[in-house]
Amino acid sequence: MRASWILPCLVLLALSIRPAETRAQSTLIFNLRAGERFLYELTTDIDQQASQSAGNKVIKENSIQVMTVETTIDKVSDQGVADVKQKIIRLKMAMDVPAPGEGRIEYDSNSPTDSNDVPTKRLMQFGSQMVGQ
Repeated sequence: MRASWILPCLVLLALSIRPAETRAQSTLIFNLRAGERFLYELTTDIDQQASQSAGNKVIKENSIQVMTVETTIDKVSDQGVADVKQKIIRLKMAMDVPAPGEGRIEYDSNSPTDSNDVPTKRLMQFGSQMVGQ
């Protein structure tokens, strides 16, 4: 019978904790017109570390990716709802490859270069598939 006070206390506690009152978020309204075009850059910068159990070695890998994205307003309804199209018009990537002898590999879709280096070729193949999409 000693624990009989727990249930009423829990009920009172639950009733006293109300969700905080929320206010409606502000609605953002843009005056978009069909045919307008906007550019923005999206940058992802990643620093990773992984521990290798054999030899107690720490492997570091750094990479950066910069995408220039073009947003075009396709059409705007009478209610102000816009259909937009986006495509990547430029991609720059750089990565420090942790494998011995590999070093840093880089790719820029605006100035592609030929390379016999396998990691660089893979990066170029990946990047070329994204640009224009």
